[in-house]
Amino acid sequence: MARLPKKEWLKNAVFYQIYPTSFFDSNDDGIGDINGIIQKLDYVQNLGCDGIWLNPCFESAFRDGGYDVIDYYKVDSRFGPTTIWLGCLRPRIKKVSKSYWIWW
Repeated sequence: MARLPKKEWLKNAVFYQIYPTSFFDSNDDGIGDINGIIQKLDYVQNLGCDGIWLNPCFESAFRDGGYDVIDYYKVDSRFGPTTIWLGCLRPRIKKVSKSYWIWW
């Protein structure tokens, strides 16, 4: 099989979009969170998705669903600590998908 030129795979890629607030709540507080995303990554991988499109999870006033970002370097506390993102979720997403996108 010939290798596709860099990013050529995007033409036929399937992305799984995750809206963190409602995706999976791992601590029963009524809000989806990073640990919930981590727990469901095997499920997403088994669907055969090429990548993950992660909706806003940055620190926000949440007046418009998280798109009013206050700090692009900090995960909003409602989803869990930034350290979980850096240490667990980001490397795991890279392992189970060709790409991950964060959209804000």
